[in-house]
Amino acid sequence: MLVGDVEAIHSFFLSSQQVLTGSNKVLTGIVGNEFLNGDANGIGATGLFKGGFARLRTVSISYDVPSKMAKWVGASRGSITLSAENMAILWREQKDSFGVPWIDPEITPNRSTDTTGNLGYTQESWPQLARIRTTIRLTF
Repeated sequence: MLVGDVEAIHSFFLSSQQVLTGSNKVLTGIVGNEFLNGDANGIGATGLFKGGFARLRTVSISYDVPSKMAKWVGASRGSITLSAENMAILWREQKDSFGVPWIDPEITPNRSTDTTGNLGYTQESWPQLARIRTTIRLTF
């Protein structure tokens, strides 16, 4: 996956700690070659990521309400479910590129209208929302 946010920090804005201090020889060489080739935002190698991950997707617990309680509201049965979604990333194949982290490996590329087929590029990354839901079900 090519992450434009991370690439831009290194190669376009030149604002990452590694670029400013020259502390990473590989990154310094990549950015230097981009300048020598006349394009500071050219090859994209500074934003390449291995995209493998494992996420704790959904955890839920359900409780069947006793019939006596359901009858208080005129129902014959009832249940309450509490669920949590996208609560944790359990494993990531690559967390950062030259010290700059990628927010979330499960971001849909935002270039769905790209006619070149370059759907492995993402920019303006927003993480998956974590949600906690409560559901009350009643049978009348």
